[in-house]
Amino acid sequence: MIFDPSVTDILYPIIIGAKIYIPHERLYGADLEEVLEEEKVTALSMTPSLLRVSNFTKNTFLKKIIVGGEKLSQSDLQRIPDKNKYL
Repeated sequence: MIFDPSVTDILYPIIIGAKIYIPHERLYGADLEEVLEEEKVTALSMTPSLLRVSNFTKNTFLKKIIVGGEKLSQSDLQRIPDKNKYL
């Protein structure tokens, strides 16, 4: 049986009454961080590859970062700010 993780990425926010933000282009680094702040994003789902090129220095609203879809290393986990960790 195959299950696409995007189903939960879409359905979970809808079930709890949250807003889903899907950018019209790929965002990395400072551009991603800027959109996270502008849109007041509180939860983010991303792959370890995207995590490696991201910096979360201005994450006022961001509460949780969900990482999956690829092999996750200890160094990847260290890139997530302590206030956003939830295992």
